[in-house]
Amino acid sequence: MKTYDVQCPICGALNQNLYLEETGGWMECEKCGRIIYTAFSVDLPQTSVLHARCTSEYLAAFH
Repeated sequence: MKTYDVQCPICGALNQNLYLEETGGWMECEKCGRIIYTAFSVDLPQTSVLHARCTSEYLAAFH
């Protein structure tokens, strides 16, 4: 299974070796703890750094 590197849009930390296929694109930032959705593609090379978008407004709508 492929791993991905994702840069957090909140704190800028680089989260490495994530299994985004397992989570459907969701991740928790290792530094700030925010839950973030990434728009990843299984066709991306393993060395790609993904830029995630903030979903705090989206998640707040369901609480």
